[in-house]
Amino acid sequence: MKKQSRILSMATAIVLSLGFTTSASADDLQMKTDEDKINVVQLGDSYSSGNGANSYYETICHRSFENYGNQAAASIGANYRNVACGNAVGANLLDQPQYLGKMSFVTRGYYLPTSTYPDQAAEWMNRVKAENRCGAVPIDNAFWEYRMVAPAPAGDLFTATLECHLYNDAQLNAVTPQTDAVFLTIGGNDANFVGIVLHCFVLRNAGSCNTRMEEGKKVASTVAPDLLKRIFTEIERRSEGNARVYLLNYPDLLNTDSYVLPEGPAGWYNVGNQLRALQTDYDTAQSTAVTKMNTLTKSNRYNFVDVKPAFAGHGLDPYIFASQAHSWIVPPLSNFSMSSYMHPTQTGWNAEAAVLSERIKADF
Repeated sequence: MKKQSRILSMATAIVLSLGFTTSASADDLQMKTDEDKINVVQLGDSYSSGNGANSYYETICHRSFENYGNQAAASIGANYRNVACGNAVGANLLDQPQYLGKMSFVTRGYYLPTSTYPDQAAEWMNRVKAENRCGAVPIDNAFWEYRMVAPAPAGDLFTATLECHLYNDAQLNAVTPQTDAVFLTIGGNDANFVGIVLHCFVLRNAGSCNTRMEEGKKVASTVAPDLLKRIFTEIERRSEGNARVYLLNYPDLLNTDSYVLPEGPAGWYNVGNQLRALQTDYDTAQSTAVTKMNTLTKSNRYNFVDVKPAFAGHGLDPYIFASQAHSWIVPPLSNFSMSSYMHPTQTGWNAEAAVLSERIKADF
């Protein structure tokens, strides 16, 4: 890699300079070393941000210090930036900021003579923004949308309520020509992963589970290929062809491919079989997109990272009241953190990190 050559050259220059002068400060050397670290950007959904892992440093997107990306980046001493967010869909990577909710509100009144401020509402908004009434943006890559509600003009006094709505900016904005590697998972939420978990493994309703699963399979075959192509093309454009891309698939969520709803002799819908088929469809779409992008770019910079073998024997036992001692998947209703359901446990995140670390060490 070009960056490795620069690092070796710089190391040689530092050694030589130490032989002739002591004027270079430790801060200068540290700055040069940091500049030549590999730069990694993490994109994606909850299977990248960290849902189910420990050590959340924020619980809006559920980003964790112990997700696979942070661990893998640390294994090569890279700079790491995580802009992934739970519930993200493909459009949230491309060009559609992800809405994260209303975080606060405050009512403010200002003396705004109409002779000076004929548009009192506009001036009111200018002032609450100037006073930074929403406060500091609480997470990386996010921004506030200031919204005025309940305006109550009374002559020269203008009063209204400010609502502070938070968005995670389009994630691909974090990719630049200085980006050396991109890690990501994406697609599950486009296929309504939350709906599948809710209807198949919380409510366990065969009919509504079937509906959600069929919708997901349709997305995997018709939406996913074009979505991945657009994401890869945009990474290529923004990184100016510099970045290596590592697309991880989703682990097998169940330890069986046969689980029938409803449980018992009246069962008729094999959700285990259909979930395995849906995941296989996604794997095919993802690996095909990677192959096509490598052909298009005449490179091998795009990588499909299969984490499923690492999870062999550690999927969820879907039966009610079954022991999950073997599982690296968080069982539904096992805790009060719904956002962690059907995501890797910390052991699972560590296993994914080990798979990715082995792959990137060969490249960097």
